[in-house]
Amino acid sequence: MSATLRPGAEPRTSPHEVEQEVRYADTEGGTPRVAAHVERELPPGGVPAYLAARKTGARSFALWADPYRQRRIATVVTTAASGGVASYQVLGEQGEIIGTLTRERALSGSGLRTRWTVGGGGDGARGPRRIIWRTGKETPLEFRSGDDEVRVHVDWVDWRLAAAVLLLVRSFGHSCWDTVNQ
Repeated sequence: MSATLRPGAEPRTSPHEVEQEVRYADTEGGTPRVAAHVERELPPGGVPAYLAARKTGARSFALWADPYRQRRIATVVTTAASGGVASYQVLGEQGEIIGTLTRERALSGSGLRTRWTVGGGGDGARGPRRIIWRTGKETPLEFRSGDDEVRVHVDWVDWRLAAAVLLLVRSFGHSCWDTVNQ
């Protein structure tokens, strides 16, 4: 199973449609399908306020079931961001917590590389080229920058958590999808 972030495959017929998509394949090498439409959520103050908050590590975006925003299927919100450390919660349709992610910027006290921690347990995952979530003897998630996808290795991981990992990593990476169309 894998999740990938891609711009909309076809030109939008309306400027009110969400352009970014997360694609998900149920099997290794399977044909990816659109699993969610993604957009950043702007705070009061609009784009300038969002871009200013990004500098501290803050991010906020919604995953929609369709490009017209008729059903929100997940939300990623920043719970804390300061001193190079940011924490995020991935919330489901009813506001339930799907997972928690933490990012410690490189050289912020814990090491030379940026450190990502997924969920509430397991070892921290380190980037920048590869992020692996290990818990006990399992490896539930794996991100490889060369593939630009998150691979889900166990059935119990919610695909929305995998999508959030991909979206957050890519918002800090070279593409910075959440600053497009400022």
